[in-house]
This record gives sequence, C-alpha cells and structure tokens, in this order.
Amino acid sequence: MRDAMSDQLRLQNDYSHQENFKKPVPFQPYDYEIGNIWSRYYTAINQWLMIKEIDAKQLNCYQSFIDTHLALAYYQLSSRWGGVLFIMQRIDPTISLPRTDEAEVLSRIENMLFGAMRDLDEHRYDAFQDANSMLFVSKDVAKTLLAFVYCNQKKFDKALPLLEEVIRRGNYHLEYTEAAEYQNNAECILGYYPEISSTPKIFPCLDYKDVVLTAAECLYHTGNTPKAKEYIKQVCEHKNLTVDQSDVLKAIASLHYQISSPSYMNFIRRNELGESFMGLSHDNLYQLLWPIPSSELNCNPQMTQNPGY
Repeated sequence: MRDAMSDQLRLQNDYSHQENFKKPVPFQPYDYEIGNIWSRYYTAINQWLMIKEIDAKQLNCYQSFIDTHLALAYYQLSSRWGGVLFIMQRIDPTISLPRTDEAEVLSRIENMLFGAMRDLDEHRYDAFQDANSMLFVSKDVAKTLLAFVYCNQKKFDKALPLLEEVIRRGNYHLEYTEAAEYQNNAECILGYYPEISSTPKIFPCLDYKDVVLTAAECLYHTGNTPKAKEYIKQVCEHKNLTVDQSDVLKAIASLHYQISSPSYMNFIRRNELGESFMGLSHDNLYQLLWPIPSSELNCNPQMTQNPGY
C-alpha cells in the first residue's frame, strides 16, 4: 500500500493542472507506472484477504481492522480508475472477472466502513513504523474515510457530521508548517513512512488539512457558506496561503492544489472543475480518470477500458 500510495501521489502531483502536463495525454494504458500502481494495490488487497481468511478461521477478532484497510485500498482504486475489480476473497489470478461500476464499489466500501466503525476504538492513529501498529486503525481513520466516500457519492449531508466530529474531538489540529509538507504530526490521521528515510516526512493518506477543506466543501453544498469560508481562512492562516473566496469551490480547489492534497483529484472530479480550474478541454475531461492498464486488459478479457483511452 505504501508504494502504491507514494507512486499515485507523485503522478497526481505531476499532473494536477494543465500547465504541468508534459504531453497532451499524460497517461496511456501501456505506461509502466500506471500498471505498477494498479498491481501494487491488488497485491495489497490479496495480502489483506489472506490475513482476513486466516483470522476468520482462528481468532476472528481482526475483521474490522482488515476491512478498513481493504476499504482504503478500494477507495484509492476507485478514485483513480472509477469502476474496478472488486473481490473479497482470494481467487485464481487466471480467472477473468468484470469490473464493478464505481457507484457499486463506493456503496460496498460504505457498508464495510459502517460495519467496521462499530468495533474500532477512539484513539490517535497516525503514521506507523511497524506491522503491528499498522493493523490497529482507529475509528477516526474509518470515520474520515467514510466521509470521503460519502463526498464521492455526493452525499455531503452525510459526510459533514463525520468530519465535524473528527474536528470537534480535537485529536488533530492544523500546524504552522510549509503548505505541501507532510510529517507525522498533529495533522496526520494516516500516513506511510518511506522505506528508507532519516527525515520526518511521510506519504500522506488521510490528513487533517483534507478533513478541514472537505468539511468546507460539505458546508458549501449544504448551504452554510460563511462557516465554509471560516475553514478556508484557517487553512490559509496556518499554511501562509491566499485564495480568492469569491468562488468558494475554486478557493477550496486552489488550497487542495497548493498543499498537494491527496484528495485533490477527487475534489476536482466530483465538483466538475476539470475545465474551469484544471484547464482541461471538454474533450479531455476523460483524463480525470486513469486508463486501465494494458496488463489487466490482456489477462482479463471481461475488463473494459475507461472512455477516451
């Protein structure tokens, strides 16, 4: 998961605005990195499914933790590819399966997280350094992830109470740090350390800045623009940034962009800002999703390519 997330964030940050594009079509189905990220997510999923199967036969006490990690992997996959292969038991890799459409993927993730939250504890969970601490996710992780899923479903009224609860509990807070700097600090809800690193930097996955900005988005969509602007102001103050708040959604988009947010592309896609903010032409909006890797299409005849590729 760490390697998949780090590569995904790097590619996303390289192509977060039209002016960054080195070529008209940033990604192709045959690109090695696209296939590698896809493969790494499914490798992680299969590993979690193996652990889930073993636990179910023995202690059967880790299912909610494992389901949260699986939900995270599928959320990341659906964020970049839309409809994906959704499997919840290990299968022979030679078996061909159709993709599950994005709405159904998100619905299944929602159900997994809703069930998992009943068994998870309220405690601080941030970047981890060993396998043991990695497993035991907190309720904040599931709660934040569920809120992000609701936003991708455009259920902003359901997402807002979850985000406000994370904010209100006070386990995390904004830091006065560089805008695009991610460390294992009070902003980190879930992150991954680089494999070899002597710095405190991490690969962000779930971040408190995203929680505040996503709460602002939900407030805007539910009719509370003044409070949305308060949250925007908080992020600007702590990160020494300025934005034009005459258009609230574009102000939030600008902050996601400036802080290199892991949620940036999700925000752009669900708020239909590919043209007006990212600078994509109408004909190139398909690029908001990545192409299904050729490697998957070649070994799975039932898989279909995303439109435009």
